[in-house]
Amino acid sequence: MVRLKSRYLIVEMIWSSTNQDCACPSGVSKGVVMQAVKDSVLRNFGDVGMARLQNRMQIKYFNPLANIFIIRSNRAWHSMLWNAIFFIRHIKDHDVCCMVHRSVAMPRSCHKEALPIIQAKHKATRALTKIKVEEKEFDAEAQQHEEALLAMDF
Repeated sequence: MVRLKSRYLIVEMIWSSTNQDCACPSGVSKGVVMQAVKDSVLRNFGDVGMARLQNRMQIKYFNPLANIFIIRSNRAWHSMLWNAIFFIRHIKDHDVCCMVHRSVAMPRSCHKEALPIIQAKHKATRALTKIKVEEKEFDAEAQQHEEALLAMDF
């Protein structure tokens, strides 16, 4: 029996032209980011690259507070996806630079690698935010995103 082998890329989005310090600009969602990734694959690798990646490529986790997303791809072609993510420069008319933190093989190791990055980003966001938000509300929302990561269905 053949097992489908996947790789999970932990990607951080760094926004350059936004008035907000750390959070995603309004209108940027999981679907918008996925469309930007697909456009980048199509632009850089053509129909062949899109066909190789499309069957297993899926955003498994998206956190707009920490600007982190986790995307799954086929193990044989994950480096192609990594390169396509590197070349993303605009998402919905906002300048962005995408940086892949890690490529991991197992969902458990994905949780293990992503959780400290997300917690550090939440602390930085709380320190830099200019929006008047109660600390308890912000912590509750950050906790909700961390629980979503742990409950992620792979």
